[in-house]
Amino acid sequence: MAKGRQIAGTVEEQVETLLCELKVFGFAAVKEIARLRGQLSGTMPCPMCGNDLRFGTAPSNNHFRVCCTRDGCLKAME
Repeated sequence: MAKGRQIAGTVEEQVETLLCELKVFGFAAVKEIARLRGQLSGTMPCPMCGNDLRFGTAPSNNHFRVCCTRDGCLKAME
């Protein structure tokens, strides 16, 4: 089996780094799915946990935001 990249730090720090990267990827994936569908706002399954995820684009500056209905899951905006 191929060995993945090494992340520095304690196990807890490594886990936090990976969770942060996963959230960034999830945000980017949701933004691209919404763009491909031509949706400025709506809901879809969260790519991290499968719960409902709300997303929207601000009309004033086109900033994109997402918020999963599960506490502690994906919540971000640009």
